[in-house]
Formats: sequence, structure tokens, C-alpha cells
Amino acid sequence: MVTALAGTVASIHGPMALAAWQGRDPLTAMPAQAAGATPGKATTGGTISSYTTALYYNGIGRYQEALTAAIIACERADGLGFALWALPELVEAAARSGERDIAAAGLERLRATAGPSATDWALGIEARCHALVLADGNDPAAEERYTESIDRLSRTRIATHLEGQSNPEIAAQLFLSPRTVEYHLHKIFTKLDITARDQLPRALGTR
Repeated sequence: MVTALAGTVASIHGPMALAAWQGRDPLTAMPAQAAGATPGKATTGGTISSYTTALYYNGIGRYQEALTAAIIACERADGLGFALWALPELVEAAARSGERDIAAAGLERLRATAGPSATDWALGIEARCHALVLADGNDPAAEERYTESIDRLSRTRIATHLEGQSNPEIAAQLFLSPRTVEYHLHKIFTKLDITARDQLPRALGTR
């Protein structure tokens, strides 16, 4: 009633972001009145819809589609809000699509804000994105940045980006070498038809 009297529409970002994190197409979660008030916005590059679409496609391993959406969402990443949140999605999608130059450029844009804020969440996301860029180039230093990311993110209350234990930590508990853990994870990923460990809960939950 309030929105009707004010001549506004219900917020779309909450339902869309929640759907993306749950592995559902965010465009299906857009409130009907919002979609009707902004025809075509969800498919023509609205920042919120592009960000959540990138988030959704990264989550299900469709990285080229995630990259397309993330590029649109990041067009205004010099500002605040969803355009800035889309930068980590851009880096992940680009790195996993083999677009290393785009991933590296996205990382530098992210650092411009993560560094000055200096929070564990910002620096944890930056470390994760750096690890993705390094891993794409087969740099062994990637594991160190992944470990740093896990350490920083574990100190925050925002757990959605937190990837779990690193290969060395898993290896230590199982008395194996990190390379052995990596080998078996690769076989598991192939069997489950996934490409990253953050997809394991969703893949195993369907079985």
C-alpha cells in the first residue's frame, strides 16, 4: 500500500540476490510489479540484474555467460553498490573462462577500493580474486592467496564467500600431501561435473 501511494515499486535487489545465492535464476525472482514498471530492464543491462545474473552463472559454472553479465554490471564500478560488488564476479568468470587479461584488469579495479577500506572482508575478497588470477596462470603462489582469503573471511560475519579449508589444511588432517588432495579433488570435480570446490555443497545436495 505504501509503495502504491508513493508511486514506487518494491525493491528487486533482495529477492534477486537471494535467488542467485541459492542457485536459482534471479530473473525469475523479480517482483512482478517491478518487472512491469521497468520493461526489459532485467535483460538489457540493469546493474542489479546483471550483477545477480553473473553471481548465478558463476555459481553453476557457466562462466562465459557470467562474464558477459559481469562486464555489463561493472560498467559503473567506479561508484558504489552493486556495480562494485560485481567486480569479484568479473574476476572469477574471466579467470575461469581463460580471459586472464580481463581478470587481471578487474583485480586492479577491485584493489583500488579494497586496499583503502582495509577490512578483512574486502582484503579477503581481494586475496581470493588474486588467487584466481594466479591459478589461471598456473602460479604456485595461488594457494597462499587462497589461504589468506580463507583466514581473513573467517574473521568476518559474511560467510557467503568463505571457500572452506585449503589443500594443505586438508592434507595435514588426512596425513597426505597437498598434491594428493588436489589430484583427488580433480577426480571428484570431474565426476560431479563441477569446476570449483564452492560448487560441492550444491552438487552433493542433489544426490
